[in-house]
Amino acid sequence: MVVIPGGSFLMGSTESDTKRDLGAVPAEAPGIATFLGITDHQAAQKFMAYEHPQHRVTISKALALGKYPVTVGEFAVFVRETGYSTGSCYIFGIDGRRGHTTSATWSHPGFRQTERDPVVCVTWDDAKAYLAWLDKKTDSGASGPAPGHYELPSEAEWEYAARAGSQTARWWGNDMVVGKANCYQCNNNAYPQRPISVGTFPANPFGLYDMLGNASQWTKDCWVDSYDKAPVDGSARTDGDCAKRVERGGSGNGLAWVSRSASRSAIRADLGYSDLGFRVKKSIR
Repeated sequence: MVVIPGGSFLMGSTESDTKRDLGAVPAEAPGIATFLGITDHQAAQKFMAYEHPQHRVTISKALALGKYPVTVGEFAVFVRETGYSTGSCYIFGIDGRRGHTTSATWSHPGFRQTERDPVVCVTWDDAKAYLAWLDKKTDSGASGPAPGHYELPSEAEWEYAARAGSQTARWWGNDMVVGKANCYQCNNNAYPQRPISVGTFPANPFGLYDMLGNASQWTKDCWVDSYDKAPVDGSARTDGDCAKRVERGGSGNGLAWVSRSASRSAIRADLGYSDLGFRVKKSIR
């Protein structure tokens, strides 16, 4: 876990931010969005609209986040100790495949993994079950040296941690740079189109790895397609469509425009996805 100090930041994008980021997306490129019947530029326009209006959020207290997303090896301990069974998985963009399948699971997501890869093919409830187990195993709810409960970060906490003091599109600047994150066609095809070992790319200034790219991450929030009336204290949003939850960060098979600090999308909470995992948060009293 890495302790993140409290602070204030501007969450989301301005109109000028969106204009800049859309300018980096090829206007006619078919890319991964073709299964939606639209170009990547059209997809980017749709999803970037969800990042408005930009608003100031204040995280009043420090929090701790996992240095890395939860790994296959860590999730395996949970399954081994509890006998927990996850659901089916939606394969997305692995070797050109996509679709719902009952044969893919967290331990067999359709590609070879190591224990250091981020666990994927886990639903929102699977992530919550892992966190409840971790709470009980470490007795983190008790008073003493480890106060606070393990949970998913709110969307605001996640973006605050991903930005790490920046207001640019990414913590290192506005442009995608080779060697900074694992995303589709971001590294001259040096890496496979899927999640790879955590920590392969540099940490952001807060010391967090893989906040952008590799495997996108569940957050606590119910889905709302704008920031109208969004909380300004860093808390999770509970007034939206709670059958869908907010995913953040982009992935190894996602295009560069998705791997931005402000990028957000809605994901069905009852499905696992082959490019979606989660990161542990702990409140600090």
